[in-house]
This record gives sequence, C-alpha cells and structure tokens, in this order.
Amino acid sequence: AFDFNEKNKAILLLEALKDEEAKNLYLPDSLLEKENDLKAEIAYLEKSVYKEKQKTAQDSTKLSEWENTLFNLNREYSDLMTQLEEDYPQYYRLKYDFATIDLKDVQKQLDKETALIEYFVGDSTIYTFSITQNDFQIKQIPKPEHYVQVVEDYRKALTDYRFFLDSTALAQNMYEENAHQLYDWFLKDVFASLPTSVQSLRIIPDDALNFVNFESLLRTETGKETQYVIEDYAISYAYSATHLFQNQESKSKQDLSFGGYAPIYQMNEILADNSNADTTGQTNIALMDFKTRGGLVDLPEARTTLKKITDLLGGQAWLASEATEDHFKQNAQQFDILHLAMHGVTDNQNPLYSKLVFTQDTDTLEDGFLNAYELYNMDLNAQLAVLSACNTGYGQLKKGEGVMSMARAFSYAGCPSLVMSLWSVPSEETANVMYHFYEELKQGESKEKALRNAKLSYLKTANPERQHPFFWAGFIPIGNTSPIYSTPFSWKWLALIGLGLLSIVFLFFVLGRRKQKNG
Repeated sequence: AFDFNEKNKAILLLEALKDEEAKNLYLPDSLLEKENDLKAEIAYLEKSVYKEKQKTAQDSTKLSEWENTLFNLNREYSDLMTQLEEDYPQYYRLKYDFATIDLKDVQKQLDKETALIEYFVGDSTIYTFSITQNDFQIKQIPKPEHYVQVVEDYRKALTDYRFFLDSTALAQNMYEENAHQLYDWFLKDVFASLPTSVQSLRIIPDDALNFVNFESLLRTETGKETQYVIEDYAISYAYSATHLFQNQESKSKQDLSFGGYAPIYQMNEILADNSNADTTGQTNIALMDFKTRGGLVDLPEARTTLKKITDLLGGQAWLASEATEDHFKQNAQQFDILHLAMHGVTDNQNPLYSKLVFTQDTDTLEDGFLNAYELYNMDLNAQLAVLSACNTGYGQLKKGEGVMSMARAFSYAGCPSLVMSLWSVPSEETANVMYHFYEELKQGESKEKALRNAKLSYLKTANPERQHPFFWAGFIPIGNTSPIYSTPFSWKWLALIGLGLLSIVFLFFVLGRRKQKNG
C-alpha cells in the first residue's frame, strides 16, 4: 500500500498514544496507579532539579541527592515497563502496532468538501501529495536554495509588528512578496487541480513549513488587491494522516463540560522567552498601543472574554487568583473542553521546559509554571484544548517529528484536537476571535470552519490598521476538526418545515378540488 511518507511522520507521538491506548485496555488499575505515581514523582524531581540549576548559588548537596533519587526512579520506571511487556503480551502487541494508514483508507475518510495535502521536503526536491475522495496527485518542485530564507522573511514581516511599525512600506512589501512566493510554490498548482466542491484543507506540513500559516498566504502578487487563502478555504493541520484519522472518532453533543483558566499577573513579573522567535510586544509595550501574550503584563481582557465564553457555553472558569497550576492539575481531567487564556514561554534549547504561566501561588508546592514535560506525564480527557497563549504551536523543529511545542505536549496528554498559536498573538484581538470561535462551535460548526468564520468576522469589522494578518492569523486548529457540538434544535427550521408541509397539503387540496369540478 502506498503510504506517502507516513512512516516518517510523528512516529514518537504515535508511539506514546498507542502506549496509552494499550495500557487502558489491558493493564489492571493497580499497575496503572503505580505507573502514574512513579511518573508524578519523576516529574516533581525533574522540576526541582531544573529550578535548582537555574540558581546562581546552587545547593550541590541537595542537587546531588535529587539527581540520585531521579536516576533510581527512572530505572524503576524502566523496569516496570519491561515487566508490563513481559507479563501482558496483548499490551505489548498493541503498543508496537504501528500500521500506517494507506491511500485508500485516507480517501474513505474524506468527504467531497475536503482535501488532504501533505508535504515532504527532501534534500533536493519538495513533494506535495494532494488527496481527495476520488483523486490522488503528486507534485514536485526542485527545492529552492532560498526556500528557508523565504519562510523566515515571511514570518518576520508577518509577526514582527515592531518592524511593521518602524518600516511599514518595507515590511508590507516583504510580506506580500514572500507570502505570494510560498503560495506559488506550495498551493497554486494544488488549487488548480482541486474539485470545485472542496471547501476545507487538511494540511500536513514538513520542515520549515511547520511555521507557515497557509491561510495567510496571498493568491495575488505584490501591489495588487489582497486576496488571502482564508477567503477561499478553511484550513486545519495534522501531525500525520495516521495520527489524524486515528483520532477522528468523536461524537458531537450539546452537553459538554467546559473548564477555563485566565490568571492575573503582577506588572513587575518578568520571564525571559528563550525561543529566539518573534518577541513583538515583549519590550516597550506602551509604545505599540497593544500587548501580546508574550511578556508577563496582565491580561484583563482575557479574563473578561473567558467569563463571556463560560456564560455562552455553560461551564466553569477560574479567573485571576483562582487560576493556579495546582488547580489545573487537580481538575483538568474532568473537562471536555479546556481553554487556557494566559502567557506562554517557549524554550527552544530545552523544549520540555516550554511552559504556560498560571497565577503565581505561593501556598502550594507548584511554582505556577506548567512545563511541557509535566503534560507528558498527565492524562487529559478533553476533546478540545484551546491554548490561547503565545507561541503554543512554535518551538524546536525536529526532523521527522515536527515542532516540539506546548501543543504537542497536550497531544501527548491525550487531546485529539487543539487550537494553538504560531507567534506572539495580540491580546485584545485574540479575545475577539476566540469569543466568535466559540459562538460558531456552539452552532454545530466544525472546528476549522468555526475558526475561519471568526477570523473573517473580525476582518469585516476591524480597523484597517488592525487587519494585518499579525492580528488575526496567529491561531490554527490541529488534529480532529469534527464538530464538538451537535447542531442546536431550531424552532425556526421546524416552523419552516411545517409551513412547507402545509403548503404541499394545500396544493394537493386545491388540485383535488379542481379535479372534482372538471370531473
């Protein structure tokens, strides 16, 4: 079977998800509890060691003791995994069942409105696999020598809003030129061959394309009237086709549990972002008349919007001092939808230490920073996690696996569907888009169409100076895009159906009377 490079995509993520599935099916609760306890101890010690190493004056005795204990716990955990594989052969078989999805299976999963586009960046050639319900095409182009530079220039012009303010004409020209160049290389020929029925695209990027928001690419050349790809298609993303379609089973309903967190920050709190990525707004914020969710300034609009979302959906929100890391860890498993409106910090040198920043609570053992490695040791049940923070989809690029980001950590923790950010997003505009996103979801819309509609709605009402894609294109959906809410019952539609039936009855009555008269 043709697997269009599936064996090379996100294999570590698939392995982790297979492991969790196998454990839940074949292992007794006592062993699962033992494993979870070990993972929790390891996570706590790893965090303690990391924090101690950040200090200028380290306690070498304490550090040595923790590292020795950590070594022993990791060995104990490894021995436990070996025991499980030996004593529970069904668990072992399922854990290592890495059958990848083939072309025919992918096509069975697609409807006439959806196409899947997967990229593979080789040493000298870039391949594009385009799959629809009834067609499959491979396109290839010689790998441009400056392709990575084009992506970097596109991101600088799109996400470095300080550059845009200081050199508006230059930045706009750079954005238009590179956004159209990327469209020309990676979408133009694909679009020319797609059936007119296709409205949604599932994109599986590769290499530097992981940092591109395809809906912000331009179908028009520099200097012409702007035409974004979002105007024509709803776009979502996936780590691999196998991962995507293994996580497609979800039933939409109206009764969903919602849990949201929006912390409060002290204005003097400072935390460095080691991402070497876009840091727009993290310094001289007052100069810019807007703020991002990158520096640790307070975000009152995030709390206000979360309260509105909670009222819309029905659910629970923990705001300001209530939004603590400890509360999240104790309660996150009970929600179908998780919404985290807060600051995010990316660590490209040590991706496991990228983090979400909760309210700093000195009354618990937690430090208020939810690190990525802690999520790897959690089991979440949410059908959807919305990571409304900066750079939650950005991080270190690992060949064959993709981006090591906070969003990926949530996938490891069991969330099949995510909304994540590709750069330091502006707070006020994010709040606007997020509320309309949930309005669309509540009406039974799919996740990628709900987010697209929210962005298009924003573009219709935003001031011209705030219509630059920096303000609206930062968030993207990844994973399962199925509707999470069932279409609500509408008396309006029932009335229209009833009116239609009455019209038909009346028509038959009139025709019957005429027939009697003519007879």
